[in-house]
Amino acid sequence: MRKLLSTLFILMMFLAFFFLMTPINAMTSINSGDLIKTTDNPAIYFIQGLYKRIFPHIAVYHSWGFPEDFSTVKTVSVAELSVYPDANPMIFRDGAFFRGTTASLGGKQASAVFYVENAKLRPIKSSQIYQALFNDPNWKRVVWVPDDLLSKFNYSMGSNIESSEIHPDGVVVKYSNTEQKYIIQDGKKRAISNIAFEANRYKESDVITIEDNKIYSDSASITDTETSLLTPGWIGNVESADWETYSNEELGISFKYSSIWKIYPQDFQKHKIIYIDNPEILSGDAEISITIKENVLVENILQEEKSLGCHNVISGNEQKTECTYCEIKESDILVDGYNGKELTKINKETQCAERDSCEDKCVDYGVKTVIFQKGNDVFILGTSSTRGYASIFDQLLATFIFLDES
Repeated sequence: MRKLLSTLFILMMFLAFFFLMTPINAMTSINSGDLIKTTDNPAIYFIQGLYKRIFPHIAVYHSWGFPEDFSTVKTVSVAELSVYPDANPMIFRDGAFFRGTTASLGGKQASAVFYVENAKLRPIKSSQIYQALFNDPNWKRVVWVPDDLLSKFNYSMGSNIESSEIHPDGVVVKYSNTEQKYIIQDGKKRAISNIAFEANRYKESDVITIEDNKIYSDSASITDTETSLLTPGWIGNVESADWETYSNEELGISFKYSSIWKIYPQDFQKHKIIYIDNPEILSGDAEISITIKENVLVENILQEEKSLGCHNVISGNEQKTECTYCEIKESDILVDGYNGKELTKINKETQCAERDSCEDKCVDYGVKTVIFQKGNDVFILGTSSTRGYASIFDQLLATFIFLDES
C-alpha cells in the first residue's frame, strides 16, 4: 500500500510539472478598435465592427496616432484572425496628405497632392495654395505612395481645394501667439484640451501654426475622447463573401447585410419595421432598424426624432427642456437618388472619476438616423447601438436600393 501511494505521489508530481511547463494557447480577447497581427505575418489589421482592415502602408498606421513601437498590437492565431472577414484597407486619417510616385488617381498628374477629408480625396489645386494653408516649405507632411499600392488609396473624390481662405476639415491648428490647439470642423474651430489632444491620438507634428488674421468662429470644445475622431471612415462597400442580399418585394427595397446577422420583418397597422440584429449580442434591442411610415411628412418625422429622449421640467418659475443627449448633428445625405437627412446624436454620459465626483460628458458613439421621403412614405433607417456598429450601418445604407428603380 505504501509503495502504491508513493507511486501515485510521483505520478501526480510529474503531471503537475508537465502542466505547469506546457504553454497554454489561450484565446486572445479581440474587440472592435483593436490592432491585431499573427505570429507568422507582420501585417497589422484594425478590427472595425465585425471586420478586419489591413494597413496598406505604414504611414496610414502612423496617421492615426498609434504608438510607434506597436506596443498596443495584439498577436493572435491565424484561426482567430480568420473569424473576421476582410473589409476595405484602412484609410488615412482626416488631415493626412499623400501623392503617387510616377502615377496618380482620378486622372490627375503624378505631382498632384491629395488631402484626406471625411474619408474623401481633395486634390490641392496648386503648390501656392498648399503652402498658404499648411506652411510646409519642405513638403514633409506629404506621403509618397508607391505606384503599385495606389489602388488601395482610391477613395471617393471630393472637390478640389482651390482657395487658401479656409482650412479644410480635420486640420489641427494653433495661432502663433498661443499654445491652444484647435480642430477645424465645418469651417469652425473647436478648442481641444491637452488631455483630449492625447486621448484622441493627435501628435505635435500634426499641428499647423497659422497667422492671427485667420479668423474662425468657435464651436463646441473637445475635452475628452470623441468616437467620431477615432473611427475610420469607409470607402465604397465592404467586399465580403459573407454578405447576403435581402429583398422585400412588398416594400420594394433591397440591401446587403452580413450573413452573421438576422432579419425580423414586422408589420404594424400604420408602419412597417425591419429589425436587423446581431444574435451574438443579447441586448434586447435591435442594432439596426428600417421603419417605413405611410402618408406622413418627412418634416414631422424629423421633429419627432429630434425630440426623442427630451422632456419638459419645471425649475422654479421656469419650464425648460432636458434631453438625454448633448446635441444632434444634422447633415444632408443621398439614398438611392433620394435626398434625406442624417442625424447623429451626441450622447450625454455621466462619468465618475471617484464615487462623489461625477459629471456629464458629451460622447459621440455614432448613433445615427437617416430619414428621407419617397412618395407618400417616409423611410427611417437607424442604429441605436453604442457597440461600434455605425460602420456596419453605413455599409448597409450604401447598398440600399429600391427594386422598382434598380
